[in-house]
Amino acid sequence: MWRVTLLRKFAVFLVSTVVISTSALAQTPSRDELHRGTVTIITGQHHYLSSRLASDLAAVLDEGDNLRVLGISGRGAISDLIDTLLLKGVDLAIVPADVIDYVEKKRMLPQMKEKLRVVSRLYNKVAHLVAGRGIKTLADLNGKKINVVSNYHGAFVAAQNVFTSKGIDYEPVYLDQRLALERVRSGEIAATLIMSGRPNPLLDEIRDGGPLRFVDIPFSDKLPDVYFPIQLTSADYPDLILPGQSISTVATPSIMLAFNFAQASPRRRKITRFVDAFLSRLGDLQRSPRHPRWRDVNLGAAIAGMQRYTPVAQWLQNNPLPRAVARAKPKKGRRSVEDLFKAFIAAESASGGAEQLLRLKKPELFARFKAWQKRQRQAPTQVAAKPKGKPSLRAVFRQFIDEEISRVGKDEVLALSKKDLFDRFLTWRKQTDVQ
Repeated sequence: MWRVTLLRKFAVFLVSTVVISTSALAQTPSRDELHRGTVTIITGQHHYLSSRLASDLAAVLDEGDNLRVLGISGRGAISDLIDTLLLKGVDLAIVPADVIDYVEKKRMLPQMKEKLRVVSRLYNKVAHLVAGRGIKTLADLNGKKINVVSNYHGAFVAAQNVFTSKGIDYEPVYLDQRLALERVRSGEIAATLIMSGRPNPLLDEIRDGGPLRFVDIPFSDKLPDVYFPIQLTSADYPDLILPGQSISTVATPSIMLAFNFAQASPRRRKITRFVDAFLSRLGDLQRSPRHPRWRDVNLGAAIAGMQRYTPVAQWLQNNPLPRAVARAKPKKGRRSVEDLFKAFIAAESASGGAEQLLRLKKPELFARFKAWQKRQRQAPTQVAAKPKGKPSLRAVFRQFIDEEISRVGKDEVLALSKKDLFDRFLTWRKQTDVQ
């Protein structure tokens, strides 16, 4: 009897196993379903900021079989552009603006601007020039070995632009950045150039007083327009830069690009679903625990020389911009100097001129602002009246703060001590002659 009971239980177990297995198989998506819902985005390697942002996109935008974001680690920004244009299965890419500019000028990919469209400007990629003993200035690197990772890498492009503009003759070395830092520490090579968002976790192990240190990269008008001056401070690297000190360097925007598939293409439809999800949930991406650099995204900013992806333009036309962008919108009626300057920055950013503003010296920036004010008064659609009398000291200080945030970023301004901020304000006021 017990044998019959045991056989019955075993039979029930087998049937249950078959039912569960069949059910699991029924839930497995088909190849077509997987392709229909998955968008791929090529980024830097796993320790790069762009890879971290891709991970955030995958977590926040996941909609099961309807939408899935799959990050791909590329081998360098030039290679990533080539892969986006030529490699099957790549839908989007995160690439720095200086690499786009370099590839276009070298005519490496003649149809690049026809086939790629801008989804959004993201964070700034900052040049971190890390050198060893005996290297204090760029001039000390003349004739020395400098790591640029590979000739497909963004560091390779930045090195060519930066060192050529300064007349520095260098010997390029091709190492991954972790190994390069060890070689700089041992003195085998003089420096490594790291193009990344800030702070870079790879630099966490560097300590002030050790053999490795940052070297200033002074801004030059000879650099391509895609670069602008910026500073690294102790807020970025507290173990490497002392409070109150800063490192002058240059930066370039990173851009999210999409392949411009034909209107009827299934690939275009899924990229459009991604765009709608990305723009609708940007607020979720800008909240903890997602990376703080999502807060640098400005959907209203255009990229000079590049066309916006049509679904993005349509979404922006039909939906209000996030508060950080919308608050810079010009107000009707009488406006203060602060409001006028915000409207000026927003107008220049929307026309793709944000980087050019950052390259200007303060007197030139103020002159352009005044010229813009004059055009606004003369335009028949504008009803704003010129503020009477001199602006208050508070309004002038707000104008200075807005300009500094536009030039170097909010985080750097907030990191300044009250004394440093006031000293910088006095210098700015003297140069712009705002009375």
